[in-house]
Amino acid sequence: MTTDPSARGQPPVERHAGGPPRERDGAARLATLWTIVFASMLGFGITIVPFPVVAEQFGASPFWITWGGTGSFALAQAISTPALGKLSDRIGRKPVLVLGSMVAILAYLWAAFADSFVSLLAARAFAGLASGYLSAAFAYVADVSPPQTLARRMGLLGSAFGLGFAGGPLLGGVLGQAADGSATLFGPCLFAAGLSFLGLLGTVFAIRESLPAHKGGAQAAAAQASAEPLSPTARAALLGAGAAMLAISSGISALQSLYPIWGRDVFQLELAAVGLHFAVFSGCTALGQLVLIGPLARRLGDRRVMLSSLAGAAAGLALYASAPTVAFVWVADLLCGTSIGLFSPASSSVVSTVAPPARRGAILGLFNATSAAGRVIGPAYAGAAYALARPAPFVLAAILVATTSALLLARRVRD
Repeated sequence: MTTDPSARGQPPVERHAGGPPRERDGAARLATLWTIVFASMLGFGITIVPFPVVAEQFGASPFWITWGGTGSFALAQAISTPALGKLSDRIGRKPVLVLGSMVAILAYLWAAFADSFVSLLAARAFAGLASGYLSAAFAYVADVSPPQTLARRMGLLGSAFGLGFAGGPLLGGVLGQAADGSATLFGPCLFAAGLSFLGLLGTVFAIRESLPAHKGGAQAAAAQASAEPLSPTARAALLGAGAAMLAISSGISALQSLYPIWGRDVFQLELAAVGLHFAVFSGCTALGQLVLIGPLARRLGDRRVMLSSLAGAAAGLALYASAPTVAFVWVADLLCGTSIGLFSPASSSVVSTVAPPARRGAILGLFNATSAAGRVIGPAYAGAAYALARPAPFVLAAILVATTSALLLARRVRD
């Protein structure tokens, strides 16, 4: 193995004698992995629209109607993501991807046939546990990508989340309508199970293991992991990135959970108009992940892109709080949507670079768990803050993101 001298301070690039760099075939595998993740997130998004109505039909309380579908999923995801990421370091990425797809199939079938709200809630939590395998997908991308393309490829994989999440609710609205006019999760969950099955087939037949250590067994990987402790500098960088992810994830989740109510109360926006705002927001996120992250990361570096996107998200949240007209809301949509699209791949690239290769899955798992934790925390505080004052949730979120950004910038200056 030789090291690319231009990638100083970056993980070495493995080369095979007489052949091209190992990561050159990563593009084809990334395309397959993108399809698997897209199918997974499309399956998740399909259940979002009908879930609150189905929960109401089961007699659930208002809290469980609004929080049960996404909150229980995100909480279980936050628990399982670090564990499955660490497991992927020990037994390989592919086995964890296969395991997660199999559990997701069972979870969606369970939800399709749930005959009570308690059973439905348990099925959603089970699906959240399964979704923790996505940390192995990010670790896989880091394994097969050279440093100069890592942020761009993280952005491409992240776009599968955004596009799948955007398309899912549209399908869910159609499949979740029963013949008698009531809401149902039977059709959406069967469709999601079918998508997860396709993802399972793709993982089994089109994905090759990305960790060479596992060709010789798990003991080599365990020994390598124990020999690669985190340096104080790396630990500080990882903690900073995790804090930033928690702040921005909780802030954006608070915004999204309140957007329909806030838009109606403040600007008299109908649901169709709110949907258009969400579409623009998601489109800007996809633009950042698919188009902007590569050139910006090459020009500015991953850390500067991460800090700039934090500043943009804080400014956008503050603009939501103070917007006098809908025109300012559109500007806030552009700022926050693009910032999220840049922050996620840039921060994932930073974490992947700092993490020792043999512990990459575990560390990325912990990092992604902070994102899931933010999706639990944001909606939880948003309602109470909104009851105090309409701008309060956005002001609080902006302060948290801006404070985190300032602390990271101060540390960067010191370093």
